[in-house]
Amino acid sequence: MLIKYRKKTLPKVELAPLIDIVFILLIFFAVSSSLISDNESIPLELPTASSSENNSPDIIISVKKSKEIYINSQKISFAQIPPLVIQALSKNPSTQVIINADKNLDYGFIISLLDKIRLSGCSNIALQVEKKIYK
Repeated sequence: MLIKYRKKTLPKVELAPLIDIVFILLIFFAVSSSLISDNESIPLELPTASSSENNSPDIIISVKKSKEIYINSQKISFAQIPPLVIQALSKNPSTQVIINADKNLDYGFIISLLDKIRLSGCSNIALQVEKKIYK
């Protein structure tokens, strides 16, 4: 009586296709996350803070170092701010204004900008900063 033993083979997981899929997903998320920025066309050097939050504002005011003012990527003058803020407040009383100001901008200019927005009736104002990550 001859007994034959069969050698059991364990299933193998091929890693090459799995690595390819993970790499493609990584590229997809890296590219898609870089396209999310609201103010791509306005290069600013924002200050950093560790307590920053991400909010979805109704009005984004960006101010370059040269004191050029942009609302939602459109260049405007300093005098055009109150009518735009009043118009946004008439549509939604809880309108939030986010100010993206270059960190090298004059402090007095920022104060006058904040004053202009508050005199227009908006009290929901925030200053945009970059998240500071401590390692």
